[in-house]
Amino acid sequence: MRIPTKQEIIDLDDDLAAEGVALDDRANQALQRWLKRTQWSGEFLPIAKHFDEQFKLLHPSVKLEGRPFMFLCASARGVAYEYHPPLLLGQCSISPTDSLQISSTELERIYKSNAAAYWELFWQCCDCFDLFTAHMDNAITDTEAIGFATAAKDQLQASARQLVAMSADASLAQACAMATELAGKALLKQLRFADVRSFGHDVPSIYREIVERAPAPTDDQVPPAAAHIPSYVSSRYSPPILATLEAQRLFAAALFLCSDAFRRISRQSMYFAANQDATVPRRQW
Repeated sequence: MRIPTKQEIIDLDDDLAAEGVALDDRANQALQRWLKRTQWSGEFLPIAKHFDEQFKLLHPSVKLEGRPFMFLCASARGVAYEYHPPLLLGQCSISPTDSLQISSTELERIYKSNAAAYWELFWQCCDCFDLFTAHMDNAITDTEAIGFATAAKDQLQASARQLVAMSADASLAQACAMATELAGKALLKQLRFADVRSFGHDVPSIYREIVERAPAPTDDQVPPAAAHIPSYVSSRYSPPILATLEAQRLFAAALFLCSDAFRRISRQSMYFAANQDATVPRRQW
């Protein structure tokens, strides 16, 4: 759990600059590399703040604003709230909504006025947490699978930015279909499935194979979630114009399926734990 020296920070910055990484993303990229290199197991917030501060000192002429390590969101009643990664790694003792950028007053009002909306928000936060921790686990090691997984997570983050900015457009359906397909194929490739391309863009078939090869407590939720994902081809050539609630529901289904694929080989899952908690209402698709 060693903090990098000033020279090590400079070396990381030089490497990222040579690779063409944008300056506003270098602190996050450098942090990710350092966590992997040192197999960091301590608190996340102090080391993340250290990298932000050091990169601001390295580039004093540029205004650098901190941004979350992974940009995700969870929605309720037509509003998409930004989700920041948890402050601590290696434990699931925090509440799923702790990392949601929402005031306690708003959260309480949602719970009192629409309990179903609150619990759906709760489950989406579990998905966000699991996607982030699976990302940090680096459970995907196959080279081609890493490419699939990276594209899936990047696409989810792009869609989350659209929803938070209230600027979702006709491309959202295709984006969610692509992210879901690639996440499923990443897992199957990691599990040594011979030819993931044989599925084409058939998301339900991909996830049926996942349920068969890597059973999990959420198996019964996969088919109804997959039913929300539109055909990749049709969403590309005949993109649906989605209302706000429809767009948020589609993203929630894609987020669940992507997270569910990766958490099946991750070391921990907040969703699995909540799914076995008798005091938590089961998710309704």
